[in-house]
Amino acid sequence: MQSGDPPELRRIYQLIYFADGITPATDADVGMPAGSLKLCINGAALVSATGNFVGNGAGEYYYEFTNAEIPPFGFLMLVFTRPGYNTTWFPVGYVGDVWLKGATDPAKLRAPMVVYDLSEPPQLVLVAANPAAGELKTAFNNVGFGNAAGSLVFVGLGLHYYQGVAGDAVGPGNLLVKLVKAGFQQQDIEVGITDSSGFIPIPPPPAGTSLSGLSFVPQGFAVINGSTIIGGLDRLLDPLTGNYVRTPNGEWAETQDSRTIMLIAMSEELGESPFDPDHGTGIEAQRRAGIPLTPDYLEAETSRVGADLAGEGILSGLVVETRDAAGRPLRDETGRQVVKTRWHDLASGSPIDLTITPR
Repeated sequence: MQSGDPPELRRIYQLIYFADGITPATDADVGMPAGSLKLCINGAALVSATGNFVGNGAGEYYYEFTNAEIPPFGFLMLVFTRPGYNTTWFPVGYVGDVWLKGATDPAKLRAPMVVYDLSEPPQLVLVAANPAAGELKTAFNNVGFGNAAGSLVFVGLGLHYYQGVAGDAVGPGNLLVKLVKAGFQQQDIEVGITDSSGFIPIPPPPAGTSLSGLSFVPQGFAVINGSTIIGGLDRLLDPLTGNYVRTPNGEWAETQDSRTIMLIAMSEELGESPFDPDHGTGIEAQRRAGIPLTPDYLEAETSRVGADLAGEGILSGLVVETRDAAGRPLRDETGRQVVKTRWHDLASGSPIDLTITPR
């Protein structure tokens, strides 16, 4: 995204809920009071946003930045805050040449982090987190965390940003930033560091990851009906079978059953699909921005993806569970939140059970 782009390239998408955090807000853009949308430009103080804010009547919205709001470089963060509605940060947008290998300009080494407390549902931390020694950590390409060389700067309404240093931009890859502080939700953000070509090598996944981690690497070929098809890297494949699960025109292809289709559908980012911006979820963008994934949010996003797949004749009768009988978030043996799903696969006629671990 950059100033001068066509309007559709200056948009970011998000779901907005009423104050209960569960019910999709169908009218957040109607009669909106002045100041309901605020913008942070690369760490500067929050200001009122002036671009177009448009909903589809089902809780999904996009904000269209004006050309004047887009800086030459840096990050952009937008927050929606209105009485009766859940305060919502939109996914982060980066502009220009930031986080390049060898960068030394502090203004080009900033990454936003939204900080929440431990209440249920989590509430935005309205004061500076001020991490003490050992509470802010970084890791590069999945190698063990050490104390961060940079600092955490407070902006407002829960928004902070990690101020990196030249030593953080040592080479192409992924910089992970973690905040672990008593009384706060643990926050993790990921920053892609590129060379001048924009290339980011894919680091090896941490030990123990699996398909249910929603981590997918597009392959360069597929084996379909015994024939090897050399394909573009923009096509997502089933990592186990090598079959396409989404065709170049955006339609779903048949696989052994619909587990893979569900996983890939949930891994797509809302607003990023070239076929339909309403497909996908906001889970990855929320995680990347450090916004907690509450059980209710995960249930709503999974149910919405299931409704899309049901509408395409892939599954029916989807049931989603994110809490146990006592109302506690479902977790796996390592303490990570999980989403339990079950449905009827319309292609095979079989019942399907799938547990998903969002990352």
